[in-house]
Amino acid sequence: MDFMLTRPLKSYPNFIEGIRFPLYKKLKPNLDINFSYPFTALVGPNGCGKTSVLHALFGCPIKQSTSQFWFSTAMDPIVEGDSKSPNRYIYRYTPSHLSSPVEVLKIRRARAGNPDYWEPDKPRKQDGMLALPEKISKKDMPYRSASRWNPVKKNVVYIDFRSEISAFDKFFNFGTFTKGKTINSKQDYLRVRSKALLRAINNSFYTYRGRKVQAKYQLDDVTLKVLSKILNKAYSEAFVVEHNLFDAPGFSIIFKDKLNRYSEAVAGSGEVAIASAVLKVMNAPKGSLILMDEPEVSLHPAAQKELRAFLLEKINTEGHQIIVSTHSRYFIDELPRGAIKVFYQTPNGDFDVINDASSEQAFVRIGETIDNKKEIFVEDELMKLLVERAVKIIDEDLLNTIDVKVLPGGGPQIKQTILSDIAVTGSQQRYALLDGDQKLQVTKIETENLTSSDLKNLDQIIVNYIGCDVKFPLDGGNKPNTEQKIKYQLAAIEAYNSKFYFCNTEIPEELIWNSTIHIVPTLSNYDSEPDYKKKFIKLTCDALDTDDVTSSDILHEQKRLLSKMSGPLWNEFINTVRQIVTTP
Repeated sequence: MDFMLTRPLKSYPNFIEGIRFPLYKKLKPNLDINFSYPFTALVGPNGCGKTSVLHALFGCPIKQSTSQFWFSTAMDPIVEGDSKSPNRYIYRYTPSHLSSPVEVLKIRRARAGNPDYWEPDKPRKQDGMLALPEKISKKDMPYRSASRWNPVKKNVVYIDFRSEISAFDKFFNFGTFTKGKTINSKQDYLRVRSKALLRAINNSFYTYRGRKVQAKYQLDDVTLKVLSKILNKAYSEAFVVEHNLFDAPGFSIIFKDKLNRYSEAVAGSGEVAIASAVLKVMNAPKGSLILMDEPEVSLHPAAQKELRAFLLEKINTEGHQIIVSTHSRYFIDELPRGAIKVFYQTPNGDFDVINDASSEQAFVRIGETIDNKKEIFVEDELMKLLVERAVKIIDEDLLNTIDVKVLPGGGPQIKQTILSDIAVTGSQQRYALLDGDQKLQVTKIETENLTSSDLKNLDQIIVNYIGCDVKFPLDGGNKPNTEQKIKYQLAAIEAYNSKFYFCNTEIPEELIWNSTIHIVPTLSNYDSEPDYKKKFIKLTCDALDTDDVTSSDILHEQKRLLSKMSGPLWNEFINTVRQIVTTP
C-alpha cells in the first residue's frame, strides 16, 4: 500500500481526479468528491448514494452511459429540475500534455426513442465551469472540440458482487421450467441439463435442444494461484464455460482441487463471485477504471483482506483506478485519509460526503444503526461493562435505546474522530464517556464569548481545551478554507461541551476497586500497590494461583467485582450515565 503514498497520480493513465454533482438523485446539490488515491472506498449506510456515485462514474468514459443503470419508469420516474437544471454531473481529469485538470459535463436529456440519453455538453457557467479558449492548440485537438472537452478515454469495468452468480444459481433461484415425464422439479431439470454441460466441457461446439456453448476456456496458472490465495483453496484446474444450457445466458465455473472435481453447484457463492471478478480484473486493459459494488459479499474476513491485496497489486502493476463501495472494515483498514469517502444523510434529507475521512470515522459509520440508537463511545471493554451496568440500574429498557461502542486508539483518538464527525455531520446521537484522566482541568469555553482575536487562534485554543488537535475535511483539499474551518472548530467545541462526559475516577479500574473495597475487605491486602491496574493483576494471580494471567482472566475478575459495586462513588458514576441516556 505504500506505493499509493508516493506514486504520482499522473502515472495512472487518464486518472479521474474528482466528480461533482450539481443535480443528481438525492445527493446534496453541488456535492464534490475528490479522488486523491488510485484505490478509494465509499462507505456509509444503505441507501446513502454510494452505488449512485458508482453509476455516475461508469458513465464518465467515452461511449459509456449512466442510463445502463439509472433509467426512468412509470413506477420510478426520474425527477428533473427545471428546464435549465437537468440531472448532470461534472468530472475532471488531466490530459497528458497539461498540468491541471479539465472538466467534462455529462447531462441527461430525453430524446425521441431514448428518454434516458446522457451526453457530454459544453461548460455551464451556472455550474462554475470555465469557457474553453476559442483557439485550439495542436496538443489540445485530440482532447476537445470547439465547445467542450471530450470524455476521458478509459476502459471501465463494473462488478456488482451481489449479481455475480453462476448459471446454476441463476436458474435455481430465478428460473422457470415446464414439467414433463422425467422433470417434476428444478432439481430434475438441473440434473438433465448438467449432463449436457458436462458433455460441453469436452466439446466446445456442443449443442442441446437449441442451446449451446458460447465460449469455454481454462484458467491459467497465474489466475489459479490468485484464486487459491484469496479463497485459501488448493485449486489445480478450473474451466469457465459461457452457455445458455440452463435457458438464460450465464456462465459456469468448474473447479478441480486435489480431492475432487466440482462445479458451481457445489462451490460456494463466494468462490463463483470472486472467480468471475478476478477474471474481469485480470483481463482489464492497463489503466482501467474498475468499479466494485460490495466486494465483501459472501467472503469471510481473510478472503476480503486477500482480495484487497490483489486489487492493490493490480493497481501498482497495471495502473488501474479502483473504486469500491463497501460496508467492510477489511477494505478500509489502514487506508490513508482521502482514500475513504464517508457518506451520511444531512438534516435536510439529502446525502453528503466527508472527503478526507479517517478509517476510524468510517468504522463509526459502518456501525451506524438504522433504529437511531444513541451511541456512546468508550475507551475499552471494562468501561463498556460499567456503562451497561449503570444503564441497567437506571432503567433496563434503556439498554434497547443505546449502543455502547469501544473505539480503539484511546481517549485522544476518540476525541479526534467523534468531534470531527459531529462537527461535519451535525449528528445528535453520538456521545463519549472517557476515562477521568482525559479531562483537562480548565475553565469551560462558551463559543458565543469568543472574540475575533480568539477565532484566529482556535487551533491552539482547541489543543489547550480538549487536549489534542482535531482535523476536519475541508472543501478545496489542501487549499485554505478559513471560514469553513472556523465553523467546524466552533461546532467541535460545542460538541465537546455537550456530548463528552468523563468518569469520576482516572481509570475504570479505580472506580471498581474503590466501590467494592468496603464489601470485599480482602482487597485491603493490596493497599501497598498504588497502581489500580497492577492491583487487579495481583488479585487475579492470587485468585488463580498463578503468575501468568491473561487480559481475559483479569476482565473475568473485574466482572466478578462489578456486580458488588455500591456507594457514593458508584452512584456518582450512575448519575453521569443517566445524563447521557436521558438527554432528549
